[in-house]
Amino acid sequence: MLDNGSYLHQHNRESQILVPISSNLTGHSMLRAAAKYSRHGIRCWVGAATLCVMGLLLSLLIATAAYANTDAGSNDVFASAQFLQPGSLSVSGELDPVTTGDLIAQESGNLFPGGVLFHDFFVTPGGTFSAAIDNSASGTDTTLGSFDQSFNLIATDDDSSPLGTGLGSGLRLTGNPDGTIHLRVSGFSDFDFDGISDGGTAAHSQSGAYEILLFEGGSVGDVDLFAFTGLPEGQRYLAETFAGPTGTPPDTVLGLFDNFGNIVLTDDDGGAGTLSQMEVTVPDGGTLFLGVSGFSDFGFTGQHAQTGSYSLALQAIPEPTGVVVLAFALVVSGLRRTR
Repeated sequence: MLDNGSYLHQHNRESQILVPISSNLTGHSMLRAAAKYSRHGIRCWVGAATLCVMGLLLSLLIATAAYANTDAGSNDVFASAQFLQPGSLSVSGELDPVTTGDLIAQESGNLFPGGVLFHDFFVTPGGTFSAAIDNSASGTDTTLGSFDQSFNLIATDDDSSPLGTGLGSGLRLTGNPDGTIHLRVSGFSDFDFDGISDGGTAAHSQSGAYEILLFEGGSVGDVDLFAFTGLPEGQRYLAETFAGPTGTPPDTVLGLFDNFGNIVLTDDDGGAGTLSQMEVTVPDGGTLFLGVSGFSDFGFTGQHAQTGSYSLALQAIPEPTGVVVLAFALVVSGLRRTR
């Protein structure tokens, strides 16, 4: 029976068959109905095939349905992740960069291959600061590290400076208990600050002049954490960031988190251009936690210089279930039984 009380009529040589069609039938239930009614004769095979196709289309429609959502703006950490409407497959957002605050110190440096340069400052213990490298003069690709008062490495960065060519480094900092900030500048890809490119034995090859600026105050960049809820357990999706409706899209970093907030997987440029893409599988419970930040914030702490609007969307990855083959087999089976 249709929603308006009517029926889809099927005829065979023995009797009239009324096949009820309901708007709440799933694709699988339509396939089962097709198998049932295909037994009633040759003239029912068209109806069986129709049901199979309708079931396939309905399954695809349900798998790709999405509800429009917008970043709430207060979801910078996992504990305050924005839970989307159950079944939603897309959300739009906007990234904001680190803001620097008030300039309190500035020093010059001239990097050379294999070199590591030291910059030490006296500040208010426990105060909030940020450091940014301006490499406009040379374009050198820097790395920046901060150290505690015992000179243990605390944090590193590659390209998060809001200044220069985009290859300068930047960090959000807290003054050490003894009132110091210890910074080291090296060249990409030396992130342990021994002058050697990580993963190799050769000295880094970067060289050129730069300025390092220390600011007091300011704010971290934007990070957006989302919980996609009400999804089918075990379903695979392609998660991808896209350009927003206006302006230049940010260089995104996409992260998958487990239910405890641990980073499971990250992607930088797997999508179009500098946008991100990864395959994800819905865990038990039906909730996917995904985060969007700006390059090069792979720790999702907001240490980036990216700005711009984006959208994050999930697209179901079809399983090789052979639905179309099954539909054909059901029709053939119905024909054989009438002979």
